[in-house]
This record gives sequence, C-alpha cells and structure tokens, in this order.
Amino acid sequence: MFAAGPLRVRSCAFLEQLKWFYALVALILVFSPDQASAQLSSASVTGVVRDSSGSLIPQAKITLRNVNTAVEHSTQSNSAGNYVFLSITPGQYTLQAEATGFEISKISQFTLAVNQTATIDLAMQVGTVQQTLTVETAGELVQSQDDSGKRGLP
Repeated sequence: MFAAGPLRVRSCAFLEQLKWFYALVALILVFSPDQASAQLSSASVTGVVRDSSGSLIPQAKITLRNVNTAVEHSTQSNSAGNYVFLSITPGQYTLQAEATGFEISKISQFTLAVNQTATIDLAMQVGTVQQTLTVETAGELVQSQDDSGKRGLP
C-alpha cells in the first residue's frame, strides 16, 4: 500500500508535464498556419468567356502558357462560361481561348505574382477558327484578388 503512494505522486507529476507539453504543441499549431500560408508560392487565373453580345460561351478551350518555360495548362469553360486555373507557378503568361464558330482570342503577355488570383474575362468575336484576335494589355491586369479577398488593381 505504501509503494502505491510514491508511484501515484510520480504518475501525477508525469501527467502534469505531459499536459504542459500538449499545451505547448497546441500553441505552436495555432500560430503556425500563418507561416505555412506565407510560404505558398502559386497563383491562379479565373474568368468568364463571353461573345461580343455578352452571351456566355460554354466549352471554350482556354490555354494558359508560360512565356519563359513554354509550359501550357488547358481547361474548358463550364456551362456558365467560367474557367479557372489553380496552383500556377508565378511568372509571365499568355492566355488564349478557342471555340467553334469564334475567332481565337489571345491575351498578350501578363505577369502572375505569388498568391495572386488574376481575373481575366475573355470576349470572343464571331468568325472562323482561322481568324485570331489578339488583345494587347497596356500595363497591369484590370482586376486581381489577393489572399485577403480584396479586389482592385494589382
């Protein structure tokens, strides 16, 4: 009976130390997500594809091309004309949209920054597949979104 007394005291001391250890680990985990998100090094591009009258163009093929590496990412606009590219390496890009019965629409070189969500809406003109419409950007993107969800000029 006497042997159980000191063992119980040591057991309580161990549990007290274990409690403090878990509390410390919890504090580290609570404050570490900000650090992890600060190390995120990707961007995204989103937008809507419309014709010259403002009607949505579903199933348009959208191609995002890195100017420096020639790496291409492709997707299709959904039934609401929306498209999205996620987890894109920041850099210099061009964007192109193709759809049956429309001219190819191109957005000239633009820059994607770390953690940037660029919103680039595409307007396509009725025409043949062989015709190409190139839109030159003069300066920065029209609309962008940072991690805080604010929209405005980059």
